[in-house]
Amino acid sequence: MIAGLADRGIRVTNGRHKVIYVISQIDRIGHLAKESFIIRNFYSGDEYAPVIITYPPRLKPRTNRAMYDIVTRGVLVDHSTDDNIIWFCHRNRRNGSLTGIRQEGDTTYVLLPPERLIQKFARDYRDRRPTYFHSLSPEELERGLKTREAFNIPPEAPIVTLHVREGGYLPKLAYHSYRDSDIESYLPAIEYLIDRGFYVVRLGDSSMKRLHNPPPQLIDVPFHPSYNDFAEPYFLAVSSFFFGSSSGPAAAAQTFGTPVLYTNSQIQMRIWYGEQDMYLPKRYHSRQLGRDLTLEEIVLSPAHHFARIEDFERIGLELHENSPDEILVAVREMHGRISGAYGREREIDAVNRRVRMIRDKAQSCRHLLESDDRFYWPRLNFSLEFVRANPAYLGHNWHVDEA
Repeated sequence: MIAGLADRGIRVTNGRHKVIYVISQIDRIGHLAKESFIIRNFYSGDEYAPVIITYPPRLKPRTNRAMYDIVTRGVLVDHSTDDNIIWFCHRNRRNGSLTGIRQEGDTTYVLLPPERLIQKFARDYRDRRPTYFHSLSPEELERGLKTREAFNIPPEAPIVTLHVREGGYLPKLAYHSYRDSDIESYLPAIEYLIDRGFYVVRLGDSSMKRLHNPPPQLIDVPFHPSYNDFAEPYFLAVSSFFFGSSSGPAAAAQTFGTPVLYTNSQIQMRIWYGEQDMYLPKRYHSRQLGRDLTLEEIVLSPAHHFARIEDFERIGLELHENSPDEILVAVREMHGRISGAYGREREIDAVNRRVRMIRDKAQSCRHLLESDDRFYWPRLNFSLEFVRANPAYLGHNWHVDEA
């Protein structure tokens, strides 16, 4: 593999250290944005010359070309049609003798499948802020004003972006249906934001459930006659915050430094979260116990790393969607936190301490079991309102007023 990459003929001048990484799934906006973002943070500074190898975008027609241009700006890009190169790390993800980070001379080869790259970032950036975020150029910001005009959004109007995952974009991933939810549950939260002067921009694709007769301040981008692929990176970059599913648009929003409210989310313990990101989880309901599991029960069980609906079904777990009222209250809280009007810092600190205690307990248990599954919540703010409404979630004998 290294020989194949070394023969690419990429030239770097001025004594810079070359760093080679392969992005295989450029037609998935989250992978495209997140993986390039991570590489730029791991290897920042004038001494490094990051090189991204990927398919030519023309061979992946679902690639968002505007996002591709933004996230590859400032790095070297080399295109390959060799599947053995592009999919090498995926096919050998469990073989540590073939994958990993290798250094030969003035070149570093980052031979990691995406999930391991993301886990490494979550671990290494647990207590520090990234130094690099994707950004729009002055020309793109100017183009953004024309984009606003095309979507009938005033130049100075505040924007919140939204994406609710459904199964239509990637029907082959039906086993990920536990991540899906219903856009109808978000309508009260959308109305709340509109009442406060926001324009809500819904991102996604044309396979999604269409919203009929939405108000002018709700822009259903995939169905708008002015849609083009610049809409996604532009609106994500300029949003006050993003809310919705843990999916590609949410990951892309993070890479622009946009705060994210994860709604209807499964527990993800090896993902990097920004300082202002907030988490509203789905309930894990046990049919056997006849009740919802606590957070501690989830993270001490195999359920915290399940990635297929049949895994949940096999042990009798149902993931229950957030109610419209839960989403509304969380959006109200997120708006308050972002604007500095929410307060309740003491209660938030108490919740964060409790979550860290649960995280540390899970880490200790996995250490005793000699498991390498140890990347737990580098930074994660649960919705305080969710915890207050579900006092048993953080422990049957614990409550938010604990000091």
